[in-house]
Amino acid sequence: MTHEHHYELIAKWHGNKGEGTKNVRAYDRSHTITIKGKPELFLTTDNPAVGDKTKLNPEDLLVAAISSCHMLSYLYVCALEGIIIHDYVDNATGVMIEKEGVLEK
Repeated sequence: MTHEHHYELIAKWHGNKGEGTKNVRAYDRSHTITIKGKPELFLTTDNPAVGDKTKLNPEDLLVAAISSCHMLSYLYVCALEGIIIHDYVDNATGVMIEKEGVLEK
């Protein structure tokens, strides 16, 4: 049996400082993610030159999603197999390697 899971959100950029994306320094990377019935997320880029270190970024959320999904799947399988887990900690890390590409100037 196939099960489909659908997810909807609104991503809204709030970084127009008056000139839009005239150049890469002209705009703020701040944006929000809104999901009905859930807390709003305030995000930015992970680039320290133009981001806000006090906000989450998409890379943080990617690592968190993978870690959380793995943990929940593991706990579920353990419960099905009668394996009792009393504690679980995942010190998750992610690495992004930037390579020269089409978007570089």
